[in-house]
Amino acid sequence: MINKIRTFFILFIIFISSFMVNGQTANIRGLLTDEFNNPVSNVKVTLEGTQFETISEVTGAFNFTNIPYGEYELRVIENDYAPLRQHLSVSQSLVDIGKVPLAAELRNKTGDDQMPTLSLGEEELKESGSQTVSSALGASRDV
Repeated sequence: MINKIRTFFILFIIFISSFMVNGQTANIRGLLTDEFNNPVSNVKVTLEGTQFETISEVTGAFNFTNIPYGEYELRVIENDYAPLRQHLSVSQSLVDIGKVPLAAELRNKTGDDQMPTLSLGEEELKESGSQTVSSALGASRDV
């Protein structure tokens, strides 16, 4: 009888400990900032290859909860910033990655904020009577 109780107790401990080792989860938190250290809000942050995603708050803070221990790629994609990917190793109950700076993306813009272009042909240059391009541009009318 004592052997049965001892065997049951040992099996129970093994069973419970297997859940504790395999079932460990963590919280991941961070803060999205721009190149001027301002918070970046309303940006989707994901753990690539998983269903975990969140949106940064007005303070730039983001938080994932109940993330199983393991290796992940943090992914941030926002139209005004260069895409960001950062490796995370989750092996403790709280992973605070601190500030995550986003770099402004440089790209050609179109539409109203496009710089106007002034084209001068040979005839316009001759009409202005200018000897140099800079004097011709100075004499040209604004378009």
